[in-house]
Amino acid sequence: MIIDCHAHLGWWFFPIRQESASDVAPIMDKWGIDKAVFSSVRAIMEDCRDANSRLADQITAYPGRMYGYITLNPHYPDVWRRDLETYAGDVRFVGVKLHAAWHSCPIDSKPYAPIFKRCEELHLPVLAHSYDPTSDTMSASAPERLANVARDYDVQIVMGHMGGNPLRGIRACAACGPNLSLEISAGRENAGQMYAWDLLRIRRALDALGPERVLFGSDMPLVDPAICFGAVRDSNLTPHEEELVMWRNAERIFGLSG
Repeated sequence: MIIDCHAHLGWWFFPIRQESASDVAPIMDKWGIDKAVFSSVRAIMEDCRDANSRLADQITAYPGRMYGYITLNPHYPDVWRRDLETYAGDVRFVGVKLHAAWHSCPIDSKPYAPIFKRCEELHLPVLAHSYDPTSDTMSASAPERLANVARDYDVQIVMGHMGGNPLRGIRACAACGPNLSLEISAGRENAGQMYAWDLLRIRRALDALGPERVLFGSDMPLVDPAICFGAVRDSNLTPHEEELVMWRNAERIFGLSG
């Protein structure tokens, strides 16, 4: 079993051609990905007002295989409240996606507070984009900011991209309780730096946090899943670790049936 907890549907400015559910399904077939959770690129980049409903229409054709995140923009409270109430009980949706960087709003700032509070009340897990590849800045999606949120709310939060800087992401996660986990999707720049996406990042996370707090995510189709499958192979996971990372942790956090 393989569950990919970080995937997208929609047009992106990356050089990709796969935009729809029918485009991405063959990628899942190629890599043996049984289930994946998708966020709407439209909701992140363009127009949040109808994006989650469009995502719902697409994943409906793949029940039990494609699931959705309710992607929320903190600048439009009427829209995000409507979408949370509409899709929180919908079996097609299993969590919330937040992208503080693209929405130019720090993840630990006041506009996000009511979102995390409502997710806490609804018992909805959150996948939060977190990407700060530098060694010393505090961008809107910095892993340290996400750790602040994890301390304040009883919400299961998954840190996307290991924070963009695996060393910082692991440290931030280790400073919190078990409600903050990491997913392993790879970055694309800063190769050769001490904080770059090295082949040891998964092993570092497992040793620091335990296998229960590391999840497989590929960022497909923005990034080919080959990158993350290669990183997993080079991490020498035990059978128990591999089972947890590749699907059991996602099954537990997002309530997906095995």
